[in-house]
Amino acid sequence: MRTNVNWGVKRMRHGILLGTTTSLVAITMACGPVRAQDAMQVDQVAGQNRAQQTMGNSIDNVCPTLVGLNADNSLDGTPTGELQRICTGMVQNAVVLNGGNPPANGFNIADPETYNGVVQSIAGEELQTPQLEIAKVRQTQVAAMGARLGSLRAATVTSPLSIAGFDRRRDYQIASADPEFAIAQEGDDIGGLTEAKGGRFGAFVSAGYRFGDKDDTSEVEGFDFDTGNLVAGIDYRITPSLIAGVAIGYSRFEADFDSTIDSPGGQSLDNDSYSVSLYGTYYTEQGLFIDGVGRIGYGDYESDRHIFIPNPGGVDIDGDGNPDGDIDRKARGDFDSLFFDVGLTAGYDIPLGGATVTPRVAVSYARAEIDGFSEKGAGGLNLEFDDQTAESFTTTIGAQASMPLSFDFGVLTPSVNAAWVFELAGDDDGVEFRYAADPTGLSAFELAPEDKDDNYGELGFSLALALPNDISAFVDYQTVVALEDLESHAIFVGFRIGF
Repeated sequence: MRTNVNWGVKRMRHGILLGTTTSLVAITMACGPVRAQDAMQVDQVAGQNRAQQTMGNSIDNVCPTLVGLNADNSLDGTPTGELQRICTGMVQNAVVLNGGNPPANGFNIADPETYNGVVQSIAGEELQTPQLEIAKVRQTQVAAMGARLGSLRAATVTSPLSIAGFDRRRDYQIASADPEFAIAQEGDDIGGLTEAKGGRFGAFVSAGYRFGDKDDTSEVEGFDFDTGNLVAGIDYRITPSLIAGVAIGYSRFEADFDSTIDSPGGQSLDNDSYSVSLYGTYYTEQGLFIDGVGRIGYGDYESDRHIFIPNPGGVDIDGDGNPDGDIDRKARGDFDSLFFDVGLTAGYDIPLGGATVTPRVAVSYARAEIDGFSEKGAGGLNLEFDDQTAESFTTTIGAQASMPLSFDFGVLTPSVNAAWVFELAGDDDGVEFRYAADPTGLSAFELAPEDKDDNYGELGFSLALALPNDISAFVDYQTVVALEDLESHAIFVGFRIGF
């Protein structure tokens, strides 16, 4: 965990403290009988976490200059004037909580924990969640690993590309060395199932639902999330050992943040994503295979950030000379992202009696570019966000075990898989914020995202069904273990037909 503050902001802040006499005089006048050096105390209230200290530092940076700009009240009624009056109220409140003389114009929040919660509620740290989709949520998206599926894996921002029923041995061999399941190139009857040779094309559709929750940390509020996704595509058998295809996908990610003293209820982040993928697999009859996938997509985000500041002191927010009530607003954001990911998986099917054990290794890389934006709807408390980037580079070592079972209607293959994932990418860059109503830029601050988990585990179970006429289907469950503060579960179902 770390907290960074833009070096330029630090430099300008020292300039204010040491050389901008006008601003200090102005804030002293606005704050009443308070020493100028006492004004910069929002980041010194006892019990603050790192996000609260960083936000407090931002208020301390910008407030003296805003007070100077609005010394003649010419900005009252504008977002900038409102920001100045709110930051002055926060500074005055901090002076009291830090043992100073009670000044005029403070919010008069008596409890330090409540005050610090207000500081965090205006920080906007929830909007680091787009990075967390890559850094944590995406980490849990394990590909369907059914023994009859031979799935292609795509590392994605919000959903995996699980190719339903895509069997490397279709028309050639059931995944077993048992003589009963020997090569079926000529349409031999295998336990009641005729594995017809079929055509070179195949079409599939796969649907999934992922859900889980992330715990609170000192940087980001906890949230519950769920993702629904739909993938459809078509593939072509180029040679008996090489298949390639293209798919399109849609997913919907929704995160609802926990309601705590640091996070008022009603905060959320939604994302609709659209993608195009290319995938392929190469395999040998001896059991060696290599799967590859590449994907590019576009995401559309909508955010709701709830800001609540109790105002028992009746701070005059709008500058009309009358005390105002509590501040209760929603800051709304609308922004886009571009993302891409690539992945390679290699494995080897080892027959063990009627079962098959498949050790595998995989490498994947994913990156998202998230556009900057300005919030709307919260007046002087709207934030402006710079562009964000997030990336993940993982290697995976694992294995699956499967057992095909022959019935009159077809072949049913249960399988289990386990893997350990190593995250090789460093922590993402911090997200930079500033108040949209701040004309000076002095409110700029940076919150670093959480440290990535260096490694974690994946577990899964699936059932694959192969039917006559080159039809197959699957259902798959996956979960993640050993992530520090994230729990995730996923269920996928799919259908494929060859022609």
